[in-house]
Amino acid sequence: MRETYKIEAHDSEVLCLEFSKPESGYELLASASRDRLIQIFDVKNDYNCLQTLDDHSSSITALRFAALNGSLQFGLISCGVDKAVILRTIQYSTDSDPKFVLNDQILSKGGVVYDMDVDTSTQSIVTANQDRQLRVYGIKSRKLEKTVKGTASEEGALIKLDLQETGRFVATSCSDKNLAVIDLQSGECWAAFSGHAEIVTGIKFGATNSRLISVSGDG
Repeated sequence: MRETYKIEAHDSEVLCLEFSKPESGYELLASASRDRLIQIFDVKNDYNCLQTLDDHSSSITALRFAALNGSLQFGLISCGVDKAVILRTIQYSTDSDPKFVLNDQILSKGGVVYDMDVDTSTQSIVTANQDRQLRVYGIKSRKLEKTVKGTASEEGALIKLDLQETGRFVATSCSDKNLAVIDLQSGECWAAFSGHAEIVTGIKFGATNSRLISVSGDG
């Protein structure tokens, strides 16, 4: 595998990356770090840095580009150790490139927000929290709509999640190294798994939603 680009983006460890989807009409890369900064890069222009965002007061744990307000606006959502979920929308100016502008923020009551995903069909945000709860927030209302236990475990914190395309099931990983599949509608734990020797650092439903892929520090 050949390296095509190397970008000096942050002063500390990079914790998350997010590419915009092709159907969004944008070609962007966002990176976030322990330095509490988000960098926005123009993919089609040799990853030129378009913007630096400093809305968070601590390390940023997850980023998502998403269509907001019924697909009328293109947005960037982030969450972090500061317990904040921050929403931004893109705005245009006649004399400069489009910029992401702070729209609103939600403060979690469940401690650190370690991960999140966005269901654009229902316009909601699902977060994985330090208290092992999954929280569902309405993008339009900015209010908490549902809280569901995100693991069968009684210890640890939720570290990663992946929302199935239907928006019904969520796969989660806990800091005790266990995985679970949660029904967001009923709150039931449909399945629980173990097998990793270290914390699971990534989890993803397969293309057909019939498989669950996980990666960990155990190699």
